[in-house]
Amino acid sequence: YEYDGPTLPANALRLGAPSSVTAGGPTGVALADAGDPATEAAQAMLPTEAELPRARAVDVDKASAWIDRHAQPESTHQCATFVRRALEAGGFDSSGHPAAAKDYGRFLLGKGFTAVDRAQAATPQKGDVVVLQPTAQSDPAGHVAMFDGRQWVSDFRQKDFWGVPAYRGVASYDVYRP
Repeated sequence: YEYDGPTLPANALRLGAPSSVTAGGPTGVALADAGDPATEAAQAMLPTEAELPRARAVDVDKASAWIDRHAQPESTHQCATFVRRALEAGGFDSSGHPAAAKDYGRFLLGKGFTAVDRAQAATPQKGDVVVLQPTAQSDPAGHVAMFDGRQWVSDFRQKDFWGVPAYRGVASYDVYRP
């Protein structure tokens, strides 16, 4: 069993012998030695899939509809606010959200989103969120946008993934999926 939530229950590693519970990735725990009583006890302490905090609670259709209805013809420099409010419209708990767009990556991971590799990011899915880091020519807050199933949208309907020329081809970015 692999626990893939943002945090590990405090008592999960206290149970069983060290050989039966091992670190399993950056946020997970892999339990080995099936049938071992210590492993079974540790596994019983882990949350069920239903108890895990997941961004799957985000209704991407509602979020996409909100951002499409509210997007402006051009940038208002409020991309983080628009993306956050769209996610909230889809039922996302945005408590503790960062102010700057560039800081949304860690925040989304902590709320159950998963990072998408570059190959998967080439074919975005409705609800995907891109976080672009600032460049020398861009807004120091960076940029964030959501894919609505047809195009990338932030505070405005973007012509492409990058949003504006200051990021195009030079900004570091990551894509996150609910």
